[in-house]
Amino acid sequence: MVHTLRIVLKARLTISKKYVDKDLYLCFRHDSDWYLVFQDTLVEIAEEPTNWLNTPSWRKGQYSSRNPSQKKFEALADFRVE
Repeated sequence: MVHTLRIVLKARLTISKKYVDKDLYLCFRHDSDWYLVFQDTLVEIAEEPTNWLNTPSWRKGQYSSRNPSQKKFEALADFRVE
């Protein structure tokens, strides 16, 4: 059986309301590392140590960050592609 992942490639960590509940994965690069994470999971992770979901940008539909905090990458450690 073949399982296809629907992946959105982004230049940086990005969460988008238009991708929520769409069974999509987000792939992005930070420094020399690549991350592949389910979009809905990424939104859940964004809720914890940041205020991303309370920003004007997110209320408009999307939030992205060039330099997420170290805590954010600790939360994303399981999603780093090796």
